[in-house]
Amino acid sequence: MSNSVFGKMMENIDDRVDIRLVCDENKASKYIVKPDYDRLNIFDDNLITIHMKKTKVYCNKPIYLRCPYLIYLKN
Repeated sequence: MSNSVFGKMMENIDDRVDIRLVCDENKASKYIVKPDYDRLNIFDDNLITIHMKKTKVYCNKPIYLRCPYLIYLKN
């Protein structure tokens, strides 16, 4: 198995986030109230980044289970 294939199989898609760039405090307050809000960073007076958790996660990759598979081969 090549490194690129192994890296894609081990990728955790649950940790992905949506990042919103907002220039207005009123729009930022609308995003902050939502339940999928995670955190924010203020870069400047006019630029705020808001990190939102994914509401839907599409699992289209196999989950890599190496240790349990080897245990079953030993028996």
